[in-house]
Amino acid sequence: MTSGQYSFPPVSSSQVDATRVSTDTYRSPFAPDGHVHFVWSDHASPLPQILKDHSLPLVVKLPDDSVVRAQKDNSLDFRQPLLLFREHQESRLYARSVSEEEGTWMETGPFVVIPANYQGLFRPVGQAAKPVTSVSTLARVMPLSFLSTTTCEGYLCVSPLESDTVYRKCPLPVGLYLVRDVLEDHISVHRSGRKNHKTKLVRCLRCMNDHSTIVLFPLKTQGEFFVAGVEATSPRHASVDESSRVYHWPELFKPSVQSSPSTFILVYGKPPSQECNFTGVVNFKHVTAEHTVIGCTTADENPTLFELSVRGGSKFIVALNEDNVDVELSLNKCLKFAKQECDRYVSDIKVRRDYEIDNLEIREPQT
Repeated sequence: MTSGQYSFPPVSSSQVDATRVSTDTYRSPFAPDGHVHFVWSDHASPLPQILKDHSLPLVVKLPDDSVVRAQKDNSLDFRQPLLLFREHQESRLYARSVSEEEGTWMETGPFVVIPANYQGLFRPVGQAAKPVTSVSTLARVMPLSFLSTTTCEGYLCVSPLESDTVYRKCPLPVGLYLVRDVLEDHISVHRSGRKNHKTKLVRCLRCMNDHSTIVLFPLKTQGEFFVAGVEATSPRHASVDESSRVYHWPELFKPSVQSSPSTFILVYGKPPSQECNFTGVVNFKHVTAEHTVIGCTTADENPTLFELSVRGGSKFIVALNEDNVDVELSLNKCLKFAKQECDRYVSDIKVRRDYEIDNLEIREPQT
């Protein structure tokens, strides 16, 4: 599924209210045997007023006399009915990709927007990387989390029963792991054959992977690891060499420190899904507190998530007869998609795309 566009319609001085009552017939591709008849409100309202007067989820659309101008031809079609799903407020980092040309770093591509809970990890460009090479060293430091950059042999929990927890010996992939504790005990290890389990004494670092599954790293394991999460008040964490660290962006962005580095490389994490010439090396520009509404298209071949700035200024008319939008057959696929994908969507890097929306009736004629 596509993750959609990051959409901020700017304030337009040429917005006017729609003055007529309209009853449109909208045929959803997800209900080919039927129609949904929307009765639209008789005036257009800005998003803050709509959110004050109505609860989400809610179907809206632009007035018929609106004109949408986008930056690219493959942008979203905002003339279709839109399912507004959830309000969202958080601080986000704006960054630009950079590439090196003849020894000079040059910014390229549009702004990318990185949410505060993005799980990607960065390190300053030019800083020497010196990984921790053994699990036993990690166990002495006991970080909150660490990044494993090599595949290691370990144990994966396959039956998390309190009475008889069973593990399977397997490769543990590259990824971010949350540290729980050090385990020194006998464990049941699954194996094929007549006897399905065997008991083994282990000394391991017990962790949790990104699927919330318990894994065990034997203390004797060698690999390449970088400390990710630390506590500022922990003496053991304070002793970690900076060359062995990777960071979430809120730890790195310090606008009050003029001499702090501003160019960082993404060493782990999902890049933007939209085409934007993303290089993996970015300049951190500024942080903005934003209030948006997450929505979903309804007339595309596949539903697509997007965001609208609540303070953007664009006006919409509201569907008045969809009180039970969550049970409307034709919108069920959109609503289900939004519920499934929303949490992941808000934690992804997105590409800034601007849409200019104004009113056809009062636009100056083009010459």
